[in-house]
Amino acid sequence: MVPGRRYHPPPAFNKNAKTFGIPRKSAHQKFTRPPIKLHRVNGVCPFHGDCLEGLASGPAIKARWGVSLSELPSEHPGHDMIAWYLAQAAATLQAIFEPAKIILGGGVMETNGLLDRVRVAATQASGKYFTGDPQMLIVAPSLGADAGILGALALAELLVGETTNIDVN
Repeated sequence: MVPGRRYHPPPAFNKNAKTFGIPRKSAHQKFTRPPIKLHRVNGVCPFHGDCLEGLASGPAIKARWGVSLSELPSEHPGHDMIAWYLAQAAATLQAIFEPAKIILGGGVMETNGLLDRVRVAATQASGKYFTGDPQMLIVAPSLGADAGILGALALAELLVGETTNIDVN
């Protein structure tokens, strides 16, 4: 998530629980069940079971359907279910932080059409109440699959105080 003009920080009761102002445990939000009734599961998160991570992560999807989301047929209701969970998270982030961008990446997000489904579901979830349009706010990482490793390298450079010239193209 890229913070926007306003930032409303969470309570500072645990300074170690924040990374660049974003709660590290944000993937463990608890949500109501989606309107799609399909294979009630408890989720795979060892801490919370049915939090976002427990219901919409790659391991959760594989536990539920035996394959990755990309391997399911495009008309399988699992695509809408996962999009619904991610849209609930995006709408929550939009309500709390008013971000300039919400960047969704990782293996699950590589599923064809999922980003568009999340945008549509987030628009429905937010009811156009919040500042910003989910169609424009929710984006894929501009560095694609290399975003994680390049972000780690950038953080390491900040810690060491040196820079490295790396061609990301």
